[in-house]
Amino acid sequence: MLTAVQDTPAFVRAALDAVARIDGAVARVRLHPGDDRAAVQAALREAGAASGTLTSGGSLADLVLAADVVVAQVSTVVAESILLDRPTLVVDMHGRGGYEDYARAGASEPVTDLADLPEMLRRALDDDAMRARMADGRADYVRAHFLAADGRSAERVAAVVGEVAGAP
Repeated sequence: MLTAVQDTPAFVRAALDAVARIDGAVARVRLHPGDDRAAVQAALREAGAASGTLTSGGSLADLVLAADVVVAQVSTVVAESILLDRPTLVVDMHGRGGYEDYARAGASEPVTDLADLPEMLRRALDDDAMRARMADGRADYVRAHFLAADGRSAERVAAVVGEVAGAP
């Protein structure tokens, strides 16, 4: 689970409840820098989460790659998990949007009601047809949005910043 400052304690409690309903499933929670760590720790205690559930440090890519399914709120981490070819559920519990392109491409599945999260997580883990559809959608999305990358984006961003700052 990766959070992104949308009532994070409620999101964490719902996601932990969904994970608890699946035999053998283990949750790992990575906070967004804007999240209130103390509030999330309290939600984890209330949910009886195992020690080590809340992760810190280390590579986000490593955490995403270790996941069988990434459950995230609308965040850039959704694009990262799609790029890393991980099944992804995007939780939008406040109707903010931002996941529609991923969903239209079939690259992820949206969850707009927390009550649906346990069933969607179970399906993302066990429903072969859903997993295949999402894999095809991720591949299509990556081809459409990432394959043109040339590795020089930082150089282009630096040039734009230089222009705006008036640097030669």
